[in-house]
Amino acid sequence: ELLSDEDLQRVLRNLSMINVVAMALSTGSSFFLGIFYDRVGPRTCAIGGALGGGGAMLLMAAAMRLPGLNWLLFLAYPLATILSMLNTMGTFAWLWLLPSNANVVNSVAMAIQTLSDSLVLVLVWLHQRYGVSLELFFCALAGLSVVSAAVSWALVPPHDAHRRYVAATVEAERVKAEAAAASRGAAAAAAAADGDEEAGTARTTAGGAAAIEPIARAADARLSTPWSAAAAESHDGAAERGEAASSAELL
Repeated sequence: ELLSDEDLQRVLRNLSMINVVAMALSTGSSFFLGIFYDRVGPRTCAIGGALGGGGAMLLMAAAMRLPGLNWLLFLAYPLATILSMLNTMGTFAWLWLLPSNANVVNSVAMAIQTLSDSLVLVLVWLHQRYGVSLELFFCALAGLSVVSAAVSWALVPPHDAHRRYVAATVEAERVKAEAAAASRGAAAAAAAADGDEEAGTARTTAGGAAAIEPIARAADARLSTPWSAAAAESHDGAAERGEAASSAELL
């Protein structure tokens, strides 16, 4: 049954209002989602966002199926938008796991959001070509959300391991910077004592490289099973060994 022009305009106004409400709530909730992320960790956010988003999809399917529940769209769609953001935040854990590839991690996060938005084009094509209903499509998305939760559990580190890894990474970078600064200072002092500027420059370069090398190796160790407890412990130990080696070089 075709809608009259008046009914069509009313439906479009309601859909526009739902979209505005969703965008406003998702933008306003970003600050609180960040606090929640720091509180519970990336894995919980990713899994909770995926499962919660799947539940919101089921509510949208019910709202589309039953005319008396159309009002649920005002709740379900903003909820799905917010929870999808929470799920995507799980990828930010890899900014610490792969600090030298931060652009790649951010690009993947943006690609996930873009591809999920593009699913509406798939829905339009399936509906026009095969007559797939909206409620069936939303139920299928809810099923895919369960798969997303399983993938998040396998790939995203838990909160405790993530915090230890972040601390080890920051400590390794701090030790590296301090070792480089101390090496340059010692070489400059030695050059001043010898009165040989060229020799001092050579000492600065060689000493800095020798001091930084063990800590750089410790930082590179992040790439192997980084969120396991053993790996986190190895990062701590590597940073300590690097600091000791740097001190020995300076002496």
